[in-house]
Amino acid sequence: MKRSFLTALGLEKAVIDQIMEEHGTTIETLKERNTEAMEALKEQVTDLKGQLAEKADNSGNDWKAKYEAEVEAHQSTKTELSEKTEKEVKTAKLQKLHANLKAAGANPDYIELLESKFDVAALEEDGDGFKGWEDTLKPIQAKYSGLFGTVETKGPNVATPPAGNPANYTMDDIKKMSPAEINKNWDKVSKTLEKGV
Repeated sequence: MKRSFLTALGLEKAVIDQIMEEHGTTIETLKERNTEAMEALKEQVTDLKGQLAEKADNSGNDWKAKYEAEVEAHQSTKTELSEKTEKEVKTAKLQKLHANLKAAGANPDYIELLESKFDVAALEEDGDGFKGWEDTLKPIQAKYSGLFGTVETKGPNVATPPAGNPANYTMDDIKKMSPAEINKNWDKVSKTLEKGV
């Protein structure tokens, strides 16, 4: 507010002085309040900037740490799945190899030994068999011919006990007999058991 404005209104000089003095007091009070408010706002701004910088530092590290943890977890899972898949593929190939060796007449007791003579990783699957199986198998069959062919059990026919002198039964003969055969030939079996042959 200006004095010229109040003079133009036709106010006396004493009234104008009082108004200007009151106006000056109001202005000074408002300036003090404004200065206090500005200082408070400056402190808030400084505090908020500090919090923002702190969060930026922490969150900057947080996202990076989270990202690195995610990448590591992904790599770990990928490695585990890869190892599991490789193991499953190898197991499936070995099972198929065992089946093919059995079909080729390999002695079941020696299949694992024969398995070691093949490069399992190099075998390419083809349906139930392997590509070029006959060509792969021939040298193995030639080299280990004693491990291929039909398996025959030799020994006495246990369905009919050996004929002859009852004292000639052995413990092995008795072990091979069925309970019915032992009961049928009890007299002869008991003599052998008494002798301990």
